[in-house]
Amino acid sequence: FGFTCFVGGLDHDTSEDDLKKIFSKFGNVNNSQETGSSRGFGFVTFKDEKSLEGAILFKNGDEIDGSQINVEESCTRCVIVRSFTVKVARPRRLSRSDEFVQEFVRMIQEKEKKQMAGLI
Repeated sequence: FGFTCFVGGLDHDTSEDDLKKIFSKFGNVNNSQETGSSRGFGFVTFKDEKSLEGAILFKNGDEIDGSQINVEESCTRCVIVRSFTVKVARPRRLSRSDEFVQEFVRMIQEKEKKQMAGLI
Protein backbone atom coordinates (compact mmCIF):
# COMPACT_ATOMS: atom_id res chain seq x y z
CA PHE A 1 0.00 0.00 0.00
CA GLY A 2 1.25 3.46 -0.82
CA PHE A 3 0.37 6.83 -2.24
CA THR A 4 0.39 6.82 -6.04
CA CYS A 5 0.62 9.66 -8.53
CA PHE A 6 -0.16 9.57 -12.22
CA VAL A 7 2.53 11.10 -14.45
CA GLY A 8 1.26 12.05 -17.92
CA GLY A 9 2.93 13.53 -20.97
CA LEU A 10 6.10 11.44 -20.73
CA ASP A 11 8.53 11.32 -23.62
CA HIS A 12 8.89 7.87 -25.20
CA ASP A 13 12.53 7.76 -24.04
CA THR A 14 11.66 8.16 -20.34
CA SER A 15 12.26 4.90 -18.50
CA GLU A 16 11.01 3.44 -15.24
CA ASP A 17 14.47 4.05 -13.74
CA ASP A 18 14.28 7.71 -14.83
CA LEU A 19 10.95 8.12 -13.03
CA LYS A 20 12.28 6.51 -9.86
CA LYS A 21 15.40 8.70 -9.87
CA ILE A 22 13.49 11.94 -10.52
CA PHE A 23 10.72 11.33 -8.00
CA SER A 24 12.91 9.86 -5.23
CA LYS A 25 13.93 13.46 -4.46
CA PHE A 26 10.54 13.84 -2.78
CA GLY A 27 10.69 10.74 -0.61
CA ASN A 28 10.93 6.96 -0.52
CA VAL A 29 9.60 5.57 -3.82
CA ASN A 30 8.06 2.13 -3.35
CA ASN A 31 7.46 1.56 -7.04
CA SER A 32 7.61 3.33 -10.38
CA GLN A 33 5.96 2.08 -13.52
CA GLU A 34 6.31 3.47 -17.02
CA THR A 35 3.54 1.96 -19.09
CA GLY A 36 5.24 1.96 -22.48
CA SER A 37 6.47 4.42 -25.06
CA SER A 38 3.26 4.47 -27.08
CA ARG A 39 1.15 5.59 -24.11
CA GLY A 40 3.34 8.31 -22.61
CA PHE A 41 2.31 7.96 -18.99
CA GLY A 42 3.39 6.22 -15.82
CA PHE A 43 2.80 5.87 -12.09
CA VAL A 44 4.99 6.51 -9.06
CA THR A 45 4.10 5.10 -5.63
CA PHE A 46 5.45 6.73 -2.49
CA LYS A 47 5.64 5.35 1.02
CA ASP A 48 3.97 8.41 2.56
CA GLU A 49 1.41 11.04 1.62
CA LYS A 50 3.73 14.01 2.25
CA SER A 51 6.09 12.77 -0.49
CA LEU A 52 3.17 12.42 -2.91
CA GLU A 53 1.99 15.96 -2.19
CA GLY A 54 5.52 17.35 -2.70
CA ALA A 55 5.88 15.56 -6.03
CA ILE A 56 2.55 16.90 -7.26
CA LEU A 57 3.32 20.43 -6.08
CA PHE A 58 6.81 20.66 -7.54
CA LYS A 59 6.74 18.40 -10.62
CA ASN A 60 3.32 19.14 -12.14
CA GLY A 61 4.00 21.24 -15.25
CA ASP A 62 7.75 20.50 -15.11
CA GLU A 63 9.77 19.01 -17.97
CA ILE A 64 11.26 15.54 -18.19
CA ASP A 65 13.31 14.60 -21.26
CA GLY A 66 12.00 17.70 -23.08
CA SER A 67 8.30 16.97 -22.50
CA GLN A 68 6.03 18.93 -20.17
CA ILE A 69 4.44 16.52 -17.71
CA ASN A 70 1.34 16.59 -15.55
CA VAL A 71 1.42 14.97 -12.13
CA GLU A 72 -1.71 14.26 -10.11
CA GLU A 73 -2.93 11.90 -7.44
CA SER A 74 -3.95 8.60 -8.97
CA CYS A 75 -7.41 7.17 -8.43
CA THR A 76 -6.69 3.77 -6.93
CA ARG A 77 -10.12 2.20 -6.93
CA CYS A 78 -13.25 2.37 -9.02
CA VAL A 79 -16.61 0.86 -8.17
CA ILE A 80 -19.17 -0.19 -10.76
CA VAL A 81 -22.73 0.45 -9.61
CA ARG A 82 -25.25 -0.81 -12.14
CA SER A 83 -24.08 0.79 -15.39
CA PHE A 84 -22.10 3.58 -13.68
CA THR A 85 -18.39 3.53 -12.90
CA VAL A 86 -17.65 5.65 -9.86
CA LYS A 87 -14.11 6.67 -8.94
CA VAL A 88 -14.09 6.47 -5.18
CA ALA A 89 -10.82 5.87 -3.48
CA ARG A 90 -7.82 7.97 -3.11
CA PRO A 91 -6.10 6.52 -0.04
CA ARG A 92 -6.85 9.41 2.30
CA ARG A 93 -10.48 9.62 1.21
CA LEU A 94 -11.42 5.95 1.38
CA SER A 95 -13.99 6.14 4.21
CA ARG A 96 -15.63 9.21 2.73
CA SER A 97 -15.69 7.50 -0.67
CA ASP A 98 -17.41 4.42 0.74
CA GLU A 99 -20.07 6.69 2.23
CA PHE A 100 -20.50 8.33 -1.19
CA VAL A 101 -21.00 4.98 -2.93
CA GLN A 102 -23.60 3.92 -0.36
CA GLU A 103 -25.48 7.20 -0.87
CA PHE A 104 -25.19 6.84 -4.66
CA VAL A 105 -26.67 3.33 -4.55
CA ARG A 106 -29.47 4.57 -2.29
CA MET A 107 -30.29 7.35 -4.79
CA ILE A 108 -30.41 4.89 -7.71
CA GLN A 109 -32.67 2.54 -5.76
CA GLU A 110 -34.99 5.41 -4.83
CA LYS A 111 -35.21 6.51 -8.47
CA GLU A 112 -35.97 2.94 -9.59
CA LYS A 113 -38.78 2.70 -7.01
CA LYS A 114 -40.30 5.94 -8.30
CA GLN A 115 -40.05 4.72 -11.91
CA MET A 116 -41.76 1.44 -11.02
CA ALA A 117 -44.54 3.34 -9.23
CA GLY A 118 -45.03 5.54 -12.30
CA LEU A 119 -44.03 8.73 -10.47
CA ILE A 120 -41.28 9.60 -12.94
